[in-house]
Amino acid sequence: DGPVLKGVLPKRVRAGEEVELLFSGLRLNPDMELHLGRDMAPVGPVRLVGPGQALVRVFVAPSARPGTRIVRSSKPKGGPAGTARLEILPLRKQRRRP
Repeated sequence: DGPVLKGVLPKRVRAGEEVELLFSGLRLNPDMELHLGRDMAPVGPVRLVGPGQALVRVFVAPSARPGTRIVRSSKPKGGPAGTARLEILPLRKQRRRP
């Protein structure tokens, strides 16, 4: 069985910031292949943090549209293997100094 997505830390993030995805499963390894879509990209390698648990740090692009996303993992032969909610907040606007 493939990795199961257990959660997103933190659950709310601004566009342009990072989150961590928590996975569990028996066959976790640092060479896992991740497909996150166009608005998110892995920042570093998969970190094994305990027996059957791994964390993946992910960057949310500044161009990511605000709103709630459902992040999913899937089984190697198809079908869902876990979901987590991620709320993307608008990018912080920089204040201009006079």
